[in-house]
Amino acid sequence: MNLKIDHHLSLGYFLPKDVIPLAEYLNDLDIYNSTLRIPHPYTLKDAEEHVALNLEKQLHDSIIENYTIRLDDEIVGGIGFMPGSGFQSHIAEIGYWLAKPFRNKGIMTKTIGFFCNMIFENHSFAKLTAGIFPENIASKHVLEKNGFIEEGFLKKYYKKGDKYIDCRVYALMKD
Repeated sequence: MNLKIDHHLSLGYFLPKDVIPLAEYLNDLDIYNSTLRIPHPYTLKDAEEHVALNLEKQLHDSIIENYTIRLDDEIVGGIGFMPGSGFQSHIAEIGYWLAKPFRNKGIMTKTIGFFCNMIFENHSFAKLTAGIFPENIASKHVLEKNGFIEEGFLKKYYKKGDKYIDCRVYALMKD
């Protein structure tokens, strides 16, 4: 699967060829410090397990939640969503990362815009949210460029390891 964002940029499924670049790119302290679920160090085994899990989901699930961001067919990042449940089943939270060599080139801004439109078109969510760490100014700007509005500041909202981390919550409503 390859969803074209522009001539060079696309969203795709995880492939076995992604294991080595995934291990290289995600073994980055900056990515660890700005995401909640990506471990550090990020090993080849972590990448193999991540790709295998996503390959399995692609074969058996009707809803694919995680995608690769590809530049000229090579993985440069990832983006996904997590549907809410119960009283929040109309909401999905998005998360994303971009490898260091590809930052500050407009890639994530284009990708988030495309991705959010795709989610709203293909799912019944009325609202998308993104929780970011307060010091992640790049994410703040990317979200705001795509129409996300800051809805609040939550103290000690996440727990990462033995640390509590504050969170800024951004949201985008379906038209």
